[in-house]
Amino acid sequence: MNFVITDNTVVFGPNPAAFPHLPTVALFLNNVQVLLEQANFGLEITQAEGRGCKPIVGDTILSIPDNSILELRNITTQGPITTIITCDSVGNNVQLSLFKLS
Repeated sequence: MNFVITDNTVVFGPNPAAFPHLPTVALFLNNVQVLLEQANFGLEITQAEGRGCKPIVGDTILSIPDNSILELRNITTQGPITTIITCDSVGNNVQLSLFKLS
């Protein structure tokens, strides 16, 4: 599976108190966080000059049982802002693709 989320840091303005911005997402399978290193993804934007519409991109291979629920959740806990605001006017906010390998 792979995904792209567009994180909008423009909305924070030039306020240096909003940085560093460390948006982080993780995969959850049946309401349990996938504990693989390859299932957590994020960015590090340290200064207001780095603002923009930044992609968080992830790729991983998982074994997903039948009738499961797969979720991509915001798990940001560090930095002054712990939310992820998407780039609404730029196209897809989140794209998630699943591929069956067998």
